Amino acid sequence: MNDEMRDRLQRTRRVTTPWSDDGTRGITSAHLDALLERWANGYDWGVHSRRIAELPWVTVKAGDTELRLIHQRSADPGAPVVVLLHGWPDSVLRFERLRPLLTDAHVVVPALPGFPFAARSPRPACQPAGSPRSSRTAWPRWATRGTRCPAATSAPPSRSSSRPSTRTG
Repeated sequence: MNDEMRDRLQRTRRVTTPWSDDGTRGITSAHLDALLERWANGYDWGVHSRRIAELPWVTVKAGDTELRLIHQRSADPGAPVVVLLHGWPDSVLRFERLRPLLTDAHVVVPALPGFPFAARSPRPACQPAGSPRSSRTAWPRWATRGTRCPAATSAPPSRSSSRPSTRTG
């Protein structure tokens, strides 16, 4: 962790309420204080930073948007592509345990614009950014799985819905 983040955690301005020590209303003040102290001085952020850096990251263009994504390649070059899309508030790490199980497909997990680990985007998060076919990879077969705003990033565009969206191409 860098000094700036540690300083921010240590300077967190806390609000005391009459129920600050009532665990039935959420986290207690004492628990939150202990958590902030651990994050600032006792947690090994480096373990997670290294794990995330070791993921098979690639960068592709989708229209005018640069996408940073995890691309786990199958041993079979002709395998279908499965595109996994996270929702809010989430990130590519949602699929960390699922990805290694999908060995019979190329697995693509984009860090959606406006979310953690994403490249900078010229548009606000959750606006259509193109499809897997618009990337330089031009996969002939693919399927997507996502929820909420990621449904809008699957092509062809579909109606917004809070239900999961599955698309195939």
